[in-house]
Amino acid sequence: MFGQKNDESKLVLKALRNAASAVLYVVLVVFFMSNANRIFGTPPVEMLIGAFMLTLFVVSALIESILVLGQPVWLFTQGKRTEALKLLGYTTGFMVLALLALMLIMLVAR
Repeated sequence: MFGQKNDESKLVLKALRNAASAVLYVVLVVFFMSNANRIFGTPPVEMLIGAFMLTLFVVSALIESILVLGQPVWLFTQGKRTEALKLLGYTTGFMVLALLALMLIMLVAR
């Protein structure tokens, strides 16, 4: 009985870590993007901005996929389907909570 509760707590903590890592990555990208002009100045060719932004989007999608889906997919391939789906569900829940918290902060700060 205690083993199952302890395993569930570990799963919830892993999900919280995964979601927090994903949100932290988003915050770092936003910080970088808001300071890009100070870092790089004005690019010599406008097309470079588009290429950079699209590449950043693709790389960000890859990193976010690894942070959110990596461990559940690995667990699923190891035959731990229930644990994988629970981890994905908990991570999704924490991401939604983070989204709601950011929305609340934006509403209060305006």
